[in-house]
Amino acid sequence: RSRPAPRCRRQRRATAPFLPRALRAIAMSVGVALLVTVAVPGGPTRVADGVAAEAGRRAEESRTGWHQMTGLPEWKDFVAKNPSAGEMATLVETQLTALPASARSLFPSLAALEALMALALAWALYHRLGRARIGPPLGAIRDFRFNDQMVWGVVGGLALVLLPGVAIVRAIGANLLMFFGALYTIRGVGVFMWMASPGRMATAALVVLALLFWNVLGVMALGLGVGDTWLDWRSRVRTKT
Repeated sequence: RSRPAPRCRRQRRATAPFLPRALRAIAMSVGVALLVTVAVPGGPTRVADGVAAEAGRRAEESRTGWHQMTGLPEWKDFVAKNPSAGEMATLVETQLTALPASARSLFPSLAALEALMALALAWALYHRLGRARIGPPLGAIRDFRFNDQMVWGVVGGLALVLLPGVAIVRAIGANLLMFFGALYTIRGVGVFMWMASPGRMATAALVVLALLFWNVLGVMALGLGVGDTWLDWRSRVRTKT
């Protein structure tokens, strides 16, 4: 009588959706990495220095390539006709200069987001190429949602960032904001796609606008995603026009 229970648990795990399983795997990986880092003598300092050095090297390579591109006569002629392009080039160079410091403090959340994207890609490829199912396939971005209790990750991160005092506490809050904020930004994009139902041309135009005005649209998508926790936009009946 006691044997069917483990089989039922294995069956529930096999049919569980992607995001909860991926988040559990990332949380366990982060925990193990923290334990190893703390256990090794000088581990946190060595990791931080290594991340800063690698981010600085990549930023310097990007700045070099950017300088080569902006030094071309074609680019100078384009800037002469479009002064706003010169301002954008200065903004990009400023962001590349500030990148190493940001990467050093936000490395855990950025690594977790990269791991989440890699897992999502592997999940999608497996369901496209494999026959056995390890869970439901990934849905469209317009249907992307998750447990509403994860909003406490955003609230907790914001509280730690605003808390005066210890720098390590504020760094933890910034990483929480980065990770959960990115999830809610994607959720906000899904809500917008559900509301607008854009076609292919409109979607391409939105991608271009997102690349050009990522800061403004990112804040709007974040607010839309966090608001969906309470308003649940997609559960409402869309009125016909």
